[in-house]
Amino acid sequence: MTWFLCASHKRKTILNSFTGNTKLVDDMLEGLQNEEEDVDIKLLKKGTDVSVKRLCETRWTARVDTVSSLLANYKSVHAALTKIENVSTSDARTNASGYRRYLEDPECIVAVLVAQFVLSILKPLTLFLQKTDCNMVDAFEESKILLELLQEKRTEEIFSELFRRGTVIADAIEIDLMPRRRVGRQVHRENAATASTAEQHWRINLFFPFLDHVISEMQRRFPDEVKNQMLGYYLIPKNVGKLTPELIEHLFQAFPDVTNMEELTCELERWVRKTVGMLDEGSLTTAIKLANKDLYPNVFTILQVLLTMPVTSVCCERSFSSLRRLKTWERATMGGDRLCGLAMLHVHRNDAVDKERVLKLFDSTGHRRIGKFWLTNRD
Repeated sequence: MTWFLCASHKRKTILNSFTGNTKLVDDMLEGLQNEEEDVDIKLLKKGTDVSVKRLCETRWTARVDTVSSLLANYKSVHAALTKIENVSTSDARTNASGYRRYLEDPECIVAVLVAQFVLSILKPLTLFLQKTDCNMVDAFEESKILLELLQEKRTEEIFSELFRRGTVIADAIEIDLMPRRRVGRQVHRENAATASTAEQHWRINLFFPFLDHVISEMQRRFPDEVKNQMLGYYLIPKNVGKLTPELIEHLFQAFPDVTNMEELTCELERWVRKTVGMLDEGSLTTAIKLANKDLYPNVFTILQVLLTMPVTSVCCERSFSSLRRLKTWERATMGGDRLCGLAMLHVHRNDAVDKERVLKLFDSTGHRRIGKFWLTNRD
């Protein structure tokens, strides 16, 4: 729907003519206490400042921003689709009619509210994990806090507030939040046949299952078995001052390659003295350069393991984006070796790379006529 609205300048103009009204958000947030402490409320207020964004297929942070702007401008989007349906013809009219009916579906309203509420809670951790210098110890601690928070949010009172917001949206477009179809026996989907009210129906069939799914995925993504290995981040010079005997014992148990507890303790004492005062050194790559393999074998091993452990899939996704920019239709006949080389140069363009050496290797045959890039005198 967002791609449909943003694909045409005429449709965007129609949408912008209806947006900018904050009354719907004010009605949804009416009567709340401590509004500034909730991330989803902040995102709803921010959504009134812009029109509906195009939904990103990969970035979760962009998704929650799009959903927030959709909720803040729900009535405006519905009115814009209605007008597009009236003034358009052919496929545009058919698509606008389908999207308008979808917005009028009670399940759509409740699902968007629940998704925005849950994803807004996860947004800070998502942004933190996308950093190049992400500290996984802090990420694991924050994940446990989020898990406890999500479990606390799994209550009837929280969903009652979400359902009240949904009622405001439903009243704005003049529909009812009662489920469209209910049968006594349903085997292909969740169906609370015993639910006496619409609120109870959506709470049992949508809110609780989605929260349970997110909680289980968080537990799978941040298992307790890997947390002790993340304690190796305390060996970074910036964090060595936080080492305690309990943390050293956990490190010894987490890394099977470290076989002697006394050697590890003595080595860490020397490591702390060596790196004390290096508060600006906060990366694993810098730390492993300081750790001489002969003098600090255990520290070097722990840092090496941490460097080879995948933190997130952000780097892989960035390489996919680079490949999309490199493998164009004009380069359809390019071979795999050249494509791989171009991708490596593009991904690591800001690193310290000996470009002259790369060019000489590329011109090993002497027929590419690129010697002028490093030769000052030519025959």
